Amino acid sequence: MKKVLIPVLALTLAVASCSKNDTAPDNGGNSTKLLSRTEDTNGDVEIFSYDASGKFLSIADSNSYRIQADSAVYKNGILTNIYRQSSTGMPGITHNFVFDANNRLAKIVFVSSGQIWKIDSLVYNSAGTLSSFYNLRAEPNGTYTIVASNEITVDANGNLATMTVKELGGAGTLVLKRKDVYSYDNHRNPYSRIASPAFWIVREDYYAASTNNITRVEEYHYPNGTPVLDELDTNKYTYDADGDIIAVEHYEGTTDADLKLDYKSVLKYIAK
Repeated sequence: MKKVLIPVLALTLAVASCSKNDTAPDNGGNSTKLLSRTEDTNGDVEIFSYDASGKFLSIADSNSYRIQADSAVYKNGILTNIYRQSSTGMPGITHNFVFDANNRLAKIVFVSSGQIWKIDSLVYNSAGTLSSFYNLRAEPNGTYTIVASNEITVDANGNLATMTVKELGGAGTLVLKRKDVYSYDNHRNPYSRIASPAFWIVREDYYAASTNNITRVEEYHYPNGTPVLDELDTNKYTYDADGDIIAVEHYEGTTDADLKLDYKSVLKYIAK
């Protein structure tokens, strides 16, 4: 499936939840099948590997310009590191996850193209759900500059409902404000049986981080301080008898009237 919908700095649901609700009331919630392969009409392929017990080990994906493999490291069931290797010769990337005493994600530190980045200053509400956080960039003098602030809401099933991003320039001046609004089906997301939301968000596989499957994303910009719909993405799914997705049609446009098919995907499974 294609990586779409949000820029890389919005590593959102990774910090919203690092555990999944296995009793969410949705179709496919009792399925134990594991994804083995996905392939879309743009030529993107994902291949998943597991150990003999069905524990997720890594994912390799390929497209027209590279083959990339990501491996997850867990300690006591909690994601602590992600290691990335690429066929392009780019240096491997390590993402380090830091948790607080309550096993809530406190920050993520990673290096991309020689630049150190950090997701930090996480704020949780009384229900334990993340409500805001900051993206920071390391400077040569060792300090960090805030480059974006993020406010999110999460629905009862643990899905990202809304996200408001404010990208900041020098002296904290507002460069761009954007709000994304998400809708979902009532089927269990098969990716949620494989790894935690943090793993998928670091890979930029935002569609894979939710409890249910994204059906619609409305992206609003604020050119004059008023929200204006700038982009619309929708997904149509085909399900098997277990309620798992076996095919996806992804559409893009600026309104419902001008939506056009962008790609199709097929998903294959193995028994756990």
